[in-house]
Amino acid sequence: MILIDDKFRALIEHICFSSDIDKLEALAKLILGHWVDKKTTLSSVNELLSSLEKAFPNYLAKSNVTENLLPEVEDIFSRITNFSFKIEKGYFSWRYHNFDSGTIPYSVDSNEFIAFQQEITSKRPRQFDELEGILL
Repeated sequence: MILIDDKFRALIEHICFSSDIDKLEALAKLILGHWVDKKTTLSSVNELLSSLEKAFPNYLAKSNVTENLLPEVEDIFSRITNFSFKIEKGYFSWRYHNFDSGTIPYSVDSNEFIAFQQEITSKRPRQFDELEGILL
């Protein structure tokens, strides 16, 4: 459906934390499975999304998250040549040159993201090779 129906793909992209095809496909499968499992107990789309967010918090975009990186973390990242990042839909995505990229699998308002930033500040990577192990 994602590959053949542009409207369906746009809808899934709107609620997914990522526009990568594998993430869209995973979310579509989760929605379908969750709907089949809960269809007799859910009464609205908002209830379905709320239930999905509780069960699978790392797949849905976060529209109300305004978290930013700690200034010290931003400073560390700014010193790493050819490294860029953005926070979009509540998730931290990064790119190194034009050949390596990724998204941290938990939202920026999570305890895991706080721990991620603490690890960055404690290890203070100076080049991508030092940062890569923390990102993955």
